[in-house]
Amino acid sequence: MKTYAYINNGTIFEVTETDGDIKEMFHPSMLWVDISDVTPRPYPGWEATDTSGTWTFAEPSVSVSKEEQAAAVRAEAVARIAEADEQTLGMADAYIADLLSAEDRERFIAFAAYKMELGKVSAQSGFPKTITWPELPK
Repeated sequence: MKTYAYINNGTIFEVTETDGDIKEMFHPSMLWVDISDVTPRPYPGWEATDTSGTWTFAEPSVSVSKEEQAAAVRAEAVARIAEADEQTLGMADAYIADLLSAEDRERFIAFAAYKMELGKVSAQSGFPKTITWPELPK
């Protein structure tokens, strides 16, 4: 299992662990950096600096409250749910009417399960500092 940090505007936005290929799990515009071997382990809110391909991390110069971290994680979950909704646009009615092909039905169910897991991230034991995000269905 590897640990990755999602970096946005020089700040770690979230930390996640996965066995999957991080580049296939998220939108290609998202910057994920492998922090598996970084000590001390950086957390959301830490500053991230890329110097010629080498990343360094520092605790935030301005403290980020637990409430702010929680809000950021919840916002990310909402964004991921919206992305999943786009992937299954129009499928709910077809699912109810039993009009989906077997392949589309399987895809719709996978995305429904994914969205349900996204709704539970705030119940994880590491919330809001460490989140294990569900894998995006293919």
